[in-house]
Amino acid sequence: MAGSINIRFPLRKSPKGAFETNQSTIQAVADDLRILILTNYGERPIHYDFGANLRRIIFEQGPDVRQQISDAIVAAVDKWMPFVILQDVQVNDSSTSPTVRPNEVNVKITFSVGQLEGVLEQRIRA
Repeated sequence: MAGSINIRFPLRKSPKGAFETNQSTIQAVADDLRILILTNYGERPIHYDFGANLRRIIFEQGPDVRQQISDAIVAAVDKWMPFVILQDVQVNDSSTSPTVRPNEVNVKITFSVGQLEGVLEQRIRA
C-alpha cells in the first residue's frame, strides 16, 4: 500500500484487500475532519470531550442553531486539529436551503493545511 496515508472514512473494502486508503494529505485531513465533527462527547474512550457534539445542538430549536453548530465545529477543530485553518464554515438547514430536509443540516467546510486547500461537505441528520 505504498502512498497510503490512512484508512478512508466511511470504511470501504478495497479491491487490493483490507480497506480503501487515502492517497493524499488533503483527503486524509478531510476524513479526519469528518470523523471529528460527526463524533459526540462520550463516544471515544479516554477522550470524553473529543468531537463537536453536534447531536445535542441539532435537536434544539431556535434561530441561532446554525451559529451554535458552526461555533462547535470551530472549537473542536481548534482543540483537536489546530494545524487545520478553517477558511469558511457554512451551515444550512431547511429554513435556508430547499434541498435540506427537516431535522437535517448540511455543513460545508473550506479549509487549508499548509499550502493545501480542501472542502468537506457533510450532511448531518438528527
